[in-house]
Amino acid sequence: MTAKLLGTLLIGMALAFTAPPAALAGPSNPSSDDIIKALKPSGTPQTRGLHILSAPPSGGGEAAGQAPAISLNVTFALNSADLTPAAKDVVKTLATAINSDQLTGYKFQVEGHTDSTGSPDANLDLSQRRAATVRDELIAEYHVAPDRLVAVGKGQTEPLDAEHPDAAANRRVQIVNLGASTH
Repeated sequence: MTAKLLGTLLIGMALAFTAPPAALAGPSNPSSDDIIKALKPSGTPQTRGLHILSAPPSGGGEAAGQAPAISLNVTFALNSADLTPAAKDVVKTLATAINSDQLTGYKFQVEGHTDSTGSPDANLDLSQRRAATVRDELIAEYHVAPDRLVAVGKGQTEPLDAEHPDAAANRRVQIVNLGASTH
């Protein structure tokens, strides 16, 4: 191996180990088009690197049993419901998707989820406040009709990574399509 190639490899490795945690955390949040694909009721979404989920319908989801859902990395200040600047960008992208022609006829549940650190009661309260913050941001800043959004806190009850209940993946906001809106 030449010295130049070895030097390039060493610089690359050094940059990888000194990169900010967000850069090492995996794929970035989805685009508004990815969110639309994940939340549209028909067909299987064709996206990569996303946590696309199905959730039991509540309040009018798909008749076949599972409602389209997507998990987003919406970050908050520690033990608070204050959106970080990065979270505001994610909410803006979500608003673009929800306000799109493809999704304007639907109602959505905004679910707050936590990891297992802290007490279950505190986590349930925190997750409810975080879901409400995202809902309120969508309404106030992006003019999503209030009757199209329901905020629900799930606390630590539905981890994405059940084998590691304190994992960061469990701290998320999940959006579930509840079906046709009466809007």
